[in-house]
Amino acid sequence: MTHWSVLAIDQSATSTGWAHLAKGQRAPTWGKFTLPSWQDREGECLWKWFTWLGEKATEIKITNLILEDTFIPTHNETLTQRIAQYGQIGMADAVAHLCNTSKGMAVEFTVVKPGVWRAAFLGSAQPPKGLVQHQRRTWLKERAVAECHRRGWSVDSHDVADALGILAYACGAIDPAFATQQGPLFRRAEMQCEEERRSSR
Repeated sequence: MTHWSVLAIDQSATSTGWAHLAKGQRAPTWGKFTLPSWQDREGECLWKWFTWLGEKATEIKITNLILEDTFIPTHNETLTQRIAQYGQIGMADAVAHLCNTSKGMAVEFTVVKPGVWRAAFLGSAQPPKGLVQHQRRTWLKERAVAECHRRGWSVDSHDVADALGILAYACGAIDPAFATQQGPLFRRAEMQCEEERRSSR
């Protein structure tokens, strides 16, 4: 497999989680980019987000940029929320385009549905039945944090945990060797080994 360097983004108007891993690195890096309220300053905030993402992508010399596909047509967002939500995806695509045309890079830009990366990262994208919407969201966020801790990634932010989940999904899709070591089958084998060790004591 040729070299890859993946930047995964869990975009948000005010708290964007990011995670990065390149082939050969033992562990990912991660962090957050924050902005104040976008209300009445949408253009300014979108430009700041675009500038930050462009600088980050160039600094770590990415080959792949992946964002969560946040399009949920049943939601009743305000205009400001829509500008942030969809504008960030458009600006990310523009970052990839500029990296490719102006920086001589070869960046592939993709988006992934929340249920897709969660199924790969958590083993399931379905919360327990009976939870209302905000409880389902909290359950999924807490599961992502717990999975990060299980992998030795000491995060305390839901935004960063989701970005790491998106990163793990993307690296597994790009590199079959990574998928074998990190995917649900690997985790089930790990759990089986742990159970066998406990029962032999």
